[in-house]
Amino acid sequence: MIHVETVTSPIGPLTLALQAEVLISVEFDKGPARRLSWVKRQFPDEALVERAPDSDAARALIAYFVDPATDFSGVALKLHGTDFQVQVWETLRRIPLGETVAYGTIARLVGQPEASQAVGRANGDNPIPVIVPCHRVIGMDGSLTGFGGGLERKVWLLDHESGGRLI
Repeated sequence: MIHVETVTSPIGPLTLALQAEVLISVEFDKGPARRLSWVKRQFPDEALVERAPDSDAARALIAYFVDPATDFSGVALKLHGTDFQVQVWETLRRIPLGETVAYGTIARLVGQPEASQAVGRANGDNPIPVIVPCHRVIGMDGSLTGFGGGLERKVWLLDHESGGRLI
């Protein structure tokens, strides 16, 4: 069984999916037809059960939108992906609050300096955005590149984390 919780946030509703109280997905609102599409593909035989947002992950996200310095290290999560993707996502978790890192830097940190595009694809496939801060990855020239939640959300998150110094 997968529990589904929806958190209201300044960047729109976030849908959380938890398996045995372990976070497996955070999803931006994509409309009812696409809601939980990744979870349904990954876990086709699991029942989805809606409940009020009361998990550690939901409480941490709610706190983050009040105080971006909220520590997510206590949130139990499981990253589902290839070994390379998981390595990229774990590296993203080490990007400090209020900082950004280029795709090429992440590629070097995972030991594959020529893999910037693969890092970009892994970044785009991140199933737990915000908590695994893929929004902190930018182009080598400092440009704000695409974001699965939309560029406007990326700008909002970076601005929130920088204390309003981004724009």
